[in-house]
Amino acid sequence: MTQQDATNLLGAAATPALLTSQQRAGYSAAMADTEAVFALEDMKPSPQDMAITAAIVAGLVAPERAREELLAYVLAHKTVQGFIDSRLWAIR
Repeated sequence: MTQQDATNLLGAAATPALLTSQQRAGYSAAMADTEAVFALEDMKPSPQDMAITAAIVAGLVAPERAREELLAYVLAHKTVQGFIDSRLWAIR
């Protein structure tokens, strides 16, 4: 299955709108709180998670679009390896 096939399988949804600056600030605060809770259990976000969050907070991609693209990539490639490198919006 190609990435395009996976995208087609998921359906052609309307492109989600980017978050406003106020929404991005709220998203950033929520992610910081989430990471703090996980840190209590000695868990930390992966470099991929951090790159996706950074791109969302920077206003480069909508959360829904990042999710949709990740799902389509995984369905097509059966791995998350290489996902960030394949995204133009990703912050590396």
